[in-house]
Amino acid sequence: MLKTITAATLVATVSGKSYGLRGAEAPKVKVTLYEESLCPACVGYFDAGTDLQPVGSGFWLMYEALKDIVDPEVVMWGNAQGDPMGEVECQHGEVECRGNLMFGCAKNQPGITVDQQMNFIHCFDSALITGHPDGLPDGAVDMEEMNTVLKTCAVDASVNFDYDKLDKCATGDDGKKFLAVEANKTPSHGGVPFTVINDGEVTMPPPDDLTAAVCAAYTGDLPAVCTGKVEYVGYNYQLA
Repeated sequence: MLKTITAATLVATVSGKSYGLRGAEAPKVKVTLYEESLCPACVGYFDAGTDLQPVGSGFWLMYEALKDIVDPEVVMWGNAQGDPMGEVECQHGEVECRGNLMFGCAKNQPGITVDQQMNFIHCFDSALITGHPDGLPDGAVDMEEMNTVLKTCAVDASVNFDYDKLDKCATGDDGKKFLAVEANKTPSHGGVPFTVINDGEVTMPPPDDLTAAVCAAYTGDLPAVCTGKVEYVGYNYQLA
């Protein structure tokens, strides 16, 4: 767990790099964010660069800017310990386990799109930042609040999940099975959040400017958002 994210100034520019025309068939950049539902640094990083968290360029901002060239995934296991099919101890307690289970179920519902998944996490994290502007010390979110936020976001128009189906999944064997998938996907690490681009090395802490990192990894013709110069100063949602 990262107790404080220090905002190191980063000036990101890709305009000086030489890119050839490589056609429209270039593979998408696979970007995976590893986190857990109540990790303050994770919540802050996902929404970094938005109006609620107006510094840095985190996962949501990257996804919104680069949907056409990115293959995104968020893996919710983080620093949890134990057997997903049995007993699990999540870093921030049983309330966090509930969130991780619900997000695991959301990823695996038939017909669910990546856009729905990303909007679900964005809605959830935005609600936590709004409700807890000073951070998320242990115990800040109880089970009642967790379930209220999950349900509100599940039925949001941009998400449109069946909350009852998600709840049934999360409280049954399917939830454990999907959580086991998340655990098995999570590589050895020293804390969360961290990222992996194109099955490369673990980057922890993750890039202050994830948008620029994805632009640099893409081998095709760069979208317009990649060719400018943008200044960022990290992200600042602190863990109390």
